[in-house]
Amino acid sequence: MRTVTALGLALTLALGLASAQTDTEVIDIDYLTVSEWRVVEVEWAGAEPYTDVTGTFDGRCSVPSHYLAHAAGEMLNFPMGRHVFRSMWHCGLLTWDVDAAGRRVFTDLAFPDGDYVIDGPGGASYTARFASTGTVVDPLTGAFLVMLEHIDLTASGIALPGLAFVSGALGGPTIVYDVEALLAGALPTVTLVQGVVRFAPEAPPSD
Repeated sequence: MRTVTALGLALTLALGLASAQTDTEVIDIDYLTVSEWRVVEVEWAGAEPYTDVTGTFDGRCSVPSHYLAHAAGEMLNFPMGRHVFRSMWHCGLLTWDVDAAGRRVFTDLAFPDGDYVIDGPGGASYTARFASTGTVVDPLTGAFLVMLEHIDLTASGIALPGLAFVSGALGGPTIVYDVEALLAGALPTVTLVQGVVRFAPEAPPSD
């Protein structure tokens, strides 16, 4: 097994080495994405927003959640370029208190389930499910850092000559500064994802 950076991969492909590896060797590529997305629709479990009512939204949420949000946005993917979300949704579980002035003060935020499909250069597409593994509060900004783990990542049409996608181990934070602005679609949200994507040499075409 080899691990290469984006630059190392480019050199490997340029020299034609990727297609020359043995059938049993895999290549791990360091992977980084920066996504900016905005909520475009929210389904609430209750008749009104921000109630104690939760639901599974016809089984899409494995944990009873307050809402299911649909979003749109873009992803800059290293080393594979700009991608656009074809679809994206997440379940949301909220925890809040009410202050003396009657305002909601959010103390926790989780995304128990989510799913996205993105389209990239040359007909490439990725599909992934994700779930939050925990949330921390940034001490400087007060933002929620919702830590996400990607599950069941699949890919097709990736324009890396001689390589076939095998699997990915990815994760990272979604940064939420204002929960109500997030759900109103008034504030874009950033997700950072890094990890390793595994490829294997494609079998040569049979004669």
